[in-house]
Amino acid sequence: MPLTQWIAAAALAALAGSAQAAPWRLPSAITIDGYCDVFTNLVYVGPANGNGWYTGRYDASACGITPTMPASGPQARKLLAFDGSGVALSVDTQGTTGSDFAFVLVLNSDQTWRAYDLTGLDFDFGTWTDATQAAPTTGARPMLGARLPR
Repeated sequence: MPLTQWIAAAALAALAGSAQAAPWRLPSAITIDGYCDVFTNLVYVGPANGNGWYTGRYDASACGITPTMPASGPQARKLLAFDGSGVALSVDTQGTTGSDFAFVLVLNSDQTWRAYDLTGLDFDFGTWTDATQAAPTTGARPMLGARLPR
């Protein structure tokens, strides 16, 4: 094979090898397994082949907590040392539930989650389910437990 053909073939192989699969995306609704909380109306905003931002609602109405609260946050890789993609949704309950509590829920692509308060303390963790595909594994108490008034 002539050198120019070999270089062209090597370049094509390198480009094919560097092609990435479509980025992971969070489903439009998820349940927090074992709890009565859900996140709904999750919408991705950003570039098609990159990381962007999510907006949605935190809904604990099945737990007796109303109203729903806005949730939003970025999508990124290796979020808090997780070797994969994740989304960090922040929820601020002040002004909606009468409590003054904000938290960040990191949702990983392996369907695990970890909740952090604003000091960085992780106060709970578990798994989540795509609520658009499967029946949720729900519980009677909210993920935030006694942190929110009923």
